Amino acid sequence: MSKTTPDALKDKTRTVLKRLRIRKPTRTDLIYLTLSFLIAFFFWVYIAAKISPDTTVSLSNIPITIDTAGTKAAGYDLSVIDYEKGSDGKKLTVNCTIRGSRTSIGGLSRGDVVAYVDFDSTVTDTVGSQTLPIKLRSSNGREFDNYTLSKKTLEVTMDHYKTVEIPVLASDIQYPNLTRSDEVIIDSEKISAEPSVVKIYGPSAQLSTIDHIRVTIDDSEELTMNKTFTNCNHFDLVDDEGNTVSDSAFQVQVTSFSVYMPVYYTKTLPVTIELSNVPENFDTSFLLERVRLNANGEFTLPGYGDNNLPITIRTYSRENKAKLDQMDSWPIEPQIPLYSFSINCQIELPVKMIDGYTDESELGTIYVTLDSSDLIASTRVIKNSDIQFMTGPATYNYALQSPAGNTIITLIGTPEAVAEIDAADLRATINPLSISATQDGTFPQAFTVTLPDSATKVWVSPQPKVNITVSIT
Repeated sequence: MSKTTPDALKDKTRTVLKRLRIRKPTRTDLIYLTLSFLIAFFFWVYIAAKISPDTTVSLSNIPITIDTAGTKAAGYDLSVIDYEKGSDGKKLTVNCTIRGSRTSIGGLSRGDVVAYVDFDSTVTDTVGSQTLPIKLRSSNGREFDNYTLSKKTLEVTMDHYKTVEIPVLASDIQYPNLTRSDEVIIDSEKISAEPSVVKIYGPSAQLSTIDHIRVTIDDSEELTMNKTFTNCNHFDLVDDEGNTVSDSAFQVQVTSFSVYMPVYYTKTLPVTIELSNVPENFDTSFLLERVRLNANGEFTLPGYGDNNLPITIRTYSRENKAKLDQMDSWPIEPQIPLYSFSINCQIELPVKMIDGYTDESELGTIYVTLDSSDLIASTRVIKNSDIQFMTGPATYNYALQSPAGNTIITLIGTPEAVAEIDAADLRATINPLSISATQDGTFPQAFTVTLPDSATKVWVSPQPKVNITVSIT
């Protein structure tokens, strides 16, 4: 067997490669190739147009577009607030089958097709739910005519969006973490919030369910005085039954509030009275133990019986509260002159409070009577000539209109005490400074009767009067 030398192997390889070499196409070859392509294309177009012009394209899971922009629904000022969803809570999709010419739909893919809700053809100006058709178009906006969908309609809920003003209800302000002592009372009627009204933007049907805004104070402390809590950002939208309304559909223009929490203090005290025009030697306790309060006379004064008339005093001031804590009874003003007490008298005292205090009990008027079961009324005569004038202005002349006459006075007291006093024991004086006169004339004028020092349980009632003639010099 002969061996092949390397040079011989190279010669054989060159010979084979020359035989396999593709020749360069001639002009005639190029003409034949072009004619073949044109004939094939002509037959493809002819088959597509004449023999089999139509085709079908099926696409799956096309998302449904929900957009009212530029539609009749937008012209009605309607916006979609909810729409039908799948069982998994996600947006629905549709499957479609499109029929058409091969030339127009033959190459369609899922990204070339848009399924959308038709907000033009059957939509109405109705707030609430509407079932609208689903239509199909190409991604460049061309409507498809011949197609079927796995779902033909979609239920959407629409509403008008608007802005309304909702009040912050002061009576529903919550303060679960605030504490206070028993004597500190929160004045719920004066609680207030700023702002007191809030603008909210949203769908009208859902806005109509909101009755008010409930603000909650989250601070934790003991209330001892009036206080304003700022930056209260815990609030809820509430319906008329007190249920919370979800705020997910709304734009609330205020998110922080200031809440004023007023407190007051109360103390209940027994009502008492104070006397005026009382002689130094008079036994005040003798009278006060016989004083009764209210029209039926069922209450006694504190210190003179256990059945006292209570009054509850309110104050918002800590300083006034400190004064109130030092008191063991509440005097009704004004003071009552001693001469106002007579047999079977009834004195009306309107309850007037001094600044800084109010009558929580709303007593209104107190009636003061006298238990006169052991008292008598007895008259005495005073000669007018015995009535003495005190020093008066030098420019006035005073004189009794009837200096020779007599004036009757009435003494009130126990029979024993009254019996000890006769007319000779009485002294009468008139203070001219109490006479108000701008011209000559005669004026009725009260005068003061002074009893003996021993008459500690007797007084004069009513206050006696005489006519005084005044001349100006």
